[in-house]
Amino acid sequence: MTWWRRSQESIDHHAFGRMERDRMGIWVGEVHFVPAGHPVQISTEGAPDNIPDWAEECFRTLATRFLDLSSTIWEVMFERYMEHELPAGCPSPGSPEEMSTLVVIEDIHLKGPHSLTLGYGFRDGLGWDDLMFTVGIDEWTVTECWTDD
Repeated sequence: MTWWRRSQESIDHHAFGRMERDRMGIWVGEVHFVPAGHPVQISTEGAPDNIPDWAEECFRTLATRFLDLSSTIWEVMFERYMEHELPAGCPSPGSPEEMSTLVVIEDIHLKGPHSLTLGYGFRDGLGWDDLMFTVGIDEWTVTECWTDD
């Protein structure tokens, strides 16, 4: 190992599968998220040799509460998106429900036992392909939404 490279740490977690620890100390992997029907990136903070027990419980709780949270997620995402000056060719949804058909969940970051963020992007071919939405959830309440492009 050279002095500037850190060896890649990884573990096989019983719920999340193969997880690798990045340079910031975050465990990152990919897991099938049943409510979305496809794999998403999963990440969480943890000790150098394990993932905290609360992470699995947080993920399971999200899976069971996701449908209940969805309408609020679409509302805050729609409001944030409509604040942008939309470039030509970008989707222009007329409602939060229509917004939900344009985006796909791509990542889940577990920050604490009841705190997480969800990352969304537009479905392929819908225009503004580098705009990302991040939705914050604390104590199972949607608290904020921000964008990054």
